Amino acid sequence: MQIEFLASGWIKELNEMEDWLKTRTVSMKVKKDGKEPAWGVEGYYSTLHNALKSLADKEILFQPHPGPQTDFLAASEREVFYGGARGGGKSYALLVDPLRFCGEAYHTGLLLRKTMPELRDLIEHSKKLYPKAYPGAKWREQDKEWRFPSG
Repeated sequence: MQIEFLASGWIKELNEMEDWLKTRTVSMKVKKDGKEPAWGVEGYYSTLHNALKSLADKEILFQPHPGPQTDFLAASEREVFYGGARGGGKSYALLVDPLRFCGEAYHTGLLLRKTMPELRDLIEHSKKLYPKAYPGAKWREQDKEWRFPSG
Protein backbone atom coordinates (compact mmCIF):
# COMPACT_ATOMS: atom_id res chain seq x y z
CA MET A 1 0.00 0.00 0.00
CA GLN A 2 1.25 3.46 -0.82
CA ILE A 3 0.13 5.20 2.34
CA GLU A 4 2.93 6.64 4.45
CA PHE A 5 1.52 5.87 7.89
CA LEU A 6 1.52 2.15 7.14
CA ALA A 7 4.87 2.06 5.38
CA SER A 8 7.01 4.27 7.62
CA GLY A 9 7.68 1.57 10.23
CA TRP A 10 8.43 -1.01 7.56
CA ILE A 11 10.90 1.29 5.82
CA LYS A 12 12.87 1.76 9.05
CA GLU A 13 12.96 -1.98 9.70
CA LEU A 14 13.90 -2.74 6.10
CA ASN A 15 16.73 -0.19 6.22
CA GLU A 16 18.04 -1.74 9.44
CA MET A 17 17.87 -5.21 7.92
CA GLU A 18 19.61 -3.99 4.77
CA ASP A 19 22.46 -2.57 6.89
CA TRP A 20 22.73 -5.86 8.78
CA LEU A 21 22.78 -7.91 5.57
CA LYS A 22 25.55 -5.73 4.11
CA THR A 23 27.86 -6.97 6.87
CA ARG A 24 27.20 -10.66 6.20
CA THR A 25 28.88 -12.79 3.58
CA VAL A 26 27.61 -16.16 2.49
CA SER A 27 28.77 -18.00 -0.58
CA MET A 28 26.09 -18.57 -3.17
CA LYS A 29 25.35 -22.18 -4.01
CA VAL A 30 24.48 -22.96 -7.58
CA LYS A 31 21.61 -25.35 -8.24
CA LYS A 32 22.30 -28.51 -10.20
CA ASP A 33 21.17 -26.93 -13.46
CA GLY A 34 24.02 -24.43 -13.04
CA LYS A 35 21.83 -21.46 -13.87
CA GLU A 36 19.83 -20.36 -10.87
CA PRO A 37 21.62 -19.46 -7.63
CA ALA A 38 20.19 -20.78 -4.40
CA TRP A 39 18.98 -18.24 -1.88
CA GLY A 40 21.67 -17.02 0.46
CA VAL A 41 22.16 -13.72 2.24
CA GLU A 42 22.99 -12.11 -1.10
CA GLY A 43 19.60 -13.15 -2.47
CA TYR A 44 17.80 -11.69 0.52
CA TYR A 45 19.88 -8.52 0.29
CA SER A 46 19.02 -8.11 -3.39
CA THR A 47 15.30 -8.61 -2.73
CA LEU A 48 15.38 -6.24 0.22
CA HIS A 49 17.30 -3.62 -1.73
CA ASN A 50 14.73 -3.78 -4.57
CA ALA A 51 11.84 -3.49 -2.08
CA LEU A 52 13.38 -0.40 -0.48
CA LYS A 53 14.03 1.15 -3.86
CA SER A 54 10.41 0.51 -4.84
CA LEU A 55 9.11 2.08 -1.60
CA ALA A 56 11.33 5.13 -2.05
CA ASP A 57 9.76 5.82 -5.45
CA LYS A 58 6.18 5.81 -4.10
CA GLU A 59 4.16 8.98 -3.79
CA ILE A 60 2.94 9.67 -0.26
CA LEU A 61 -0.82 9.85 -0.70
CA PHE A 62 -1.74 10.57 2.89
CA GLN A 63 0.10 11.43 6.07
CA PRO A 64 -2.05 11.50 9.21
CA HIS A 65 -2.05 14.36 11.66
CA PRO A 66 -0.10 13.52 14.82
CA GLY A 67 -2.31 12.66 17.78
CA PRO A 68 -5.89 11.38 17.60
CA GLN A 69 -5.97 10.83 13.83
CA THR A 70 -2.79 8.75 13.95
CA ASP A 71 -4.06 6.87 17.01
CA PHE A 72 -7.37 6.13 15.27
CA LEU A 73 -5.70 4.81 12.14
CA ALA A 74 -3.27 2.68 14.16
CA ALA A 75 -6.00 1.13 16.32
CA SER A 76 -6.54 -2.59 15.86
CA GLU A 77 -9.88 -2.66 17.70
CA ARG A 78 -13.05 -3.26 15.71
CA GLU A 79 -14.80 -0.22 17.23
CA VAL A 80 -13.02 3.02 18.06
CA PHE A 81 -14.59 6.20 19.40
CA TYR A 82 -13.02 9.25 17.80
CA GLY A 83 -14.37 12.73 18.43
CA GLY A 84 -13.16 16.28 18.31
CA ALA A 85 -13.64 19.70 16.83
CA ARG A 86 -14.62 20.37 13.24
CA GLY A 87 -11.68 20.19 10.85
CA GLY A 88 -9.66 17.68 12.86
CA GLY A 89 -9.58 15.08 10.09
CA LYS A 90 -12.15 12.62 11.46
CA SER A 91 -14.05 12.21 8.19
CA TYR A 92 -10.88 11.88 6.13
CA ALA A 93 -9.56 9.28 8.56
CA LEU A 94 -12.79 7.33 8.00
CA LEU A 95 -12.16 7.57 4.27
CA VAL A 96 -8.56 6.34 4.58
CA ASP A 97 -9.04 3.62 7.21
CA PRO A 98 -10.82 1.06 4.98
CA LEU A 99 -7.92 1.10 2.54
CA ARG A 100 -6.00 -1.29 4.76
CA PHE A 101 -8.67 -3.94 4.11
CA CYS A 102 -9.25 -3.37 0.39
CA GLY A 103 -6.76 -6.07 -0.53
CA GLU A 104 -8.98 -8.67 1.14
CA ALA A 105 -11.60 -10.32 -1.04
CA TYR A 106 -15.22 -9.49 -0.25
CA HIS A 107 -14.41 -6.73 2.24
CA THR A 108 -17.34 -4.35 2.68
CA GLY A 109 -17.60 -1.00 4.38
CA LEU A 110 -20.18 1.72 4.84
CA LEU A 111 -19.53 5.42 5.25
CA LEU A 112 -22.45 7.63 6.26
CA ARG A 113 -22.66 11.40 6.60
CA LYS A 114 -25.39 13.56 8.08
CA THR A 115 -25.94 15.61 4.92
CA MET A 116 -25.59 14.93 1.19
CA PRO A 117 -23.12 17.82 0.67
CA GLU A 118 -20.83 16.27 3.30
CA LEU A 119 -21.14 12.86 1.64
CA ARG A 120 -20.50 14.29 -1.83
CA ASP A 121 -17.37 16.00 -0.54
CA LEU A 122 -16.01 12.70 0.79
CA ILE A 123 -16.91 10.92 -2.45
CA GLU A 124 -14.91 13.52 -4.39
CA HIS A 125 -11.94 13.04 -2.06
CA SER A 126 -12.23 9.26 -2.48
CA LYS A 127 -12.18 9.64 -6.28
CA LYS A 128 -8.75 11.27 -5.99
CA LEU A 129 -7.35 8.92 -3.35
CA TYR A 130 -8.64 5.39 -3.97
CA PRO A 131 -7.48 4.87 -7.60
CA LYS A 132 -3.97 5.99 -6.61
CA ALA A 133 -3.89 3.77 -3.52
CA TYR A 134 -5.38 0.78 -5.37
CA PRO A 135 -4.92 0.91 -9.14
CA GLY A 136 -7.94 -0.76 -10.67
CA ALA A 137 -10.35 0.60 -8.04
CA LYS A 138 -13.54 1.75 -9.77
CA TRP A 139 -16.26 4.13 -8.60
CA ARG A 140 -19.71 2.94 -9.69
CA GLU A 141 -21.75 6.11 -9.91
CA GLN A 142 -25.15 4.46 -10.29
CA ASP A 143 -24.60 2.16 -7.29
CA LYS A 144 -22.68 4.82 -5.32
CA GLU A 145 -20.02 2.28 -4.40
CA TRP A 146 -16.36 1.51 -4.87
CA ARG A 147 -15.20 -1.78 -6.37
CA PHE A 148 -11.64 -2.92 -5.78
CA PRO A 149 -9.64 -5.48 -7.76
CA SER A 150 -9.75 -7.88 -4.80
CA GLY A 151 -13.51 -8.20 -5.16
